Amino acid sequence: MSELKPCPYCGGDAKRKSIGKYRVIKGRGQSYLATVGCRSCNGKATSAAFDRETAWEYAEETWNRRVLSWVPVSERLPEKKDIYFVIAQSREKKSPFKTLADYDGKSFVKYAWCEVISWLDDHTFDKQEEPE
Repeated sequence: MSELKPCPYCGGDAKRKSIGKYRVIKGRGQSYLATVGCRSCNGKATSAAFDRETAWEYAEETWNRRVLSWVPVSERLPEKKDIYFVIAQSREKKSPFKTLADYDGKSFVKYAWCEVISWLDDHTFDKQEEPE
């Protein structure tokens, strides 16, 4: 088992969650689907292979590979004022959700009923072209 990185969405601890039979592939046999995920939120990564241990290894590699860079607010805040894609959570600690929020240079400005947990540090909103 490889060391699992913290959750890219909320910064929580990750664990091996489940493994089970997936599909039977003609000529190859039974495959297995493994799921690695966060202990706190619904973040997860899944991967399949023809033996259980390889399925776990693939799911762990998928979990640890980071295409996007979610930054926990507790770690740091953005450097410039702008609109950011964020993961927020209600004050009642219900399931986290994704939304847009303004950053005013000091804090994320959002509704009083939620707080921002992490933000996406791959800011491309202003670089997108209009669809044809």
